[in-house]
Amino acid sequence: MSLYLTEAEVGELCSPEAAFAAVEGSLHRQNHREIANPARVRLDIPDGVFAVMPCVDRGLGLAGLKTFAWTPGGAPFLVVLLSLAEHRIEAVLEAAALGELRTAAASAVAARHLARPDATTLGIFECGRQAASHVVALRAAFPAIEHVIVHGRSAERRDAFCREHDARPAASPAEAARCDIVVTATTSTELVVRGKWLTAGAFVCAVGANEPASRELDDEVLLRAATISVDLLEQARAEVGDLIDPARRGVVRWSDVVELHTIVAGDTPGRQSDAEITLFKSSGLAAWDLALAHTWSSSPGCVRERRASTRRRLRRPRARHPHARGCVRAALVSSDSSRSDRRRSRRAAGRDGARGSGTARSAPRSANRFAETRTRR
Repeated sequence: MSLYLTEAEVGELCSPEAAFAAVEGSLHRQNHREIANPARVRLDIPDGVFAVMPCVDRGLGLAGLKTFAWTPGGAPFLVVLLSLAEHRIEAVLEAAALGELRTAAASAVAARHLARPDATTLGIFECGRQAASHVVALRAAFPAIEHVIVHGRSAERRDAFCREHDARPAASPAEAARCDIVVTATTSTELVVRGKWLTAGAFVCAVGANEPASRELDDEVLLRAATISVDLLEQARAEVGDLIDPARRGVVRWSDVVELHTIVAGDTPGRQSDAEITLFKSSGLAAWDLALAHTWSSSPGCVRERRASTRRRLRRPRARHPHARGCVRAALVSSDSSRSDRRRSRRAAGRDGARGSGTARSAPRSANRFAETRTRR
């Protein structure tokens, strides 16, 4: 039986360390060409967008997809796993929390390869759920972080965020940008980080503004970056406004942009000096969702729950769709009528035989009932 996990269950299942390991493993499989992950497909819906992100991970033996419908009233997310070996639906997960965890885990993996290992300060732009998941993931990956400095447009939300995450508000956006690790997790259509604010050795992780017309970073951030990396070039060319417009104007060249998996696998150099500024622009891959969902669905607790659910399902009668009841009832009536007709025919045949020979008899009624019972079974 397929496993179904709700948002509440997903939020309880995974640690930052497990998410880090799942995404890092996915990036290695991507580098080994075990993963097919095309760019996200977006379709317009009234006041929003419907997106589908397919993926095949041959290393995990899974095909699947992530899908969501973004509207002003909300954005439901769903991940579906299909087992290639078992030919079945492996799991279905409500995936808003999963998306936050996997995005932050990917940023933490990128930071391990692109930030200075002795980073002690973390600057966060904005105060939403993505920002919160990044604070947790990066603190787990960099235990030396001592100060988290937060810039947000709403002072009330920023202060509440700081109380919850043991952080302090930035006096200005420049103060947050002067940290060793800088994360932008905004929905802003305007620039939020300027290159002149960055200090030598900074790592910038930009996870917001995944629209061709939106930008979080100015041109100077790109010009100062020794390494610019993305998760998937095909997707970045279609979605990442922080690179699309600068590339069109010649500020950066797509040939100089590398995919993160090549850095993680060691095929492309990451940070090469303490003074370099490095950049990872994240737009998100379904491969990360599948990897994290697989970690949960294959955990001992989830396997036990799947087996228990299967046993419960086998013990209870199979439910029929309400519109099928009339058809089932008609079939049962027809079956009963046919059996009555057959019994009348046998009795008539027995009487005719007895009149003709004086010896023929019909089969015992108990034997007939036994035969009918076996047929029904």
